[in-house]
Amino acid sequence: NNRKPLKNFEVDNGHIIQQGICYYKNNIYIPYGVALGGYQGIDVVNVRKMSLVRNFNLMNTSVKEPEAVFFYNKELFIADQGTTIKTLKDE
Repeated sequence: NNRKPLKNFEVDNGHIIQQGICYYKNNIYIPYGVALGGYQGIDVVNVRKMSLVRNFNLMNTSVKEPEAVFFYNKELFIADQGTTIKTLKDE
């Protein structure tokens, strides 16, 4: 097998309890959280910088524990445990 090993890196300040991730325009979007713990959001990791570059805090929103994220027509959507799909508007 002539494959090279995967490159890996650790991200400082990332959150635990991560769910389904999404890659979009050199960033990895990592939803995290626990519905009962009141702890949820989306970390954004830039692959080129190999670091956390942004966080979307989903506390006090209608999201009920983000399970996965995806992009459609350049908009970020969240599939949550409340069986709904919500769009994240970047203000």
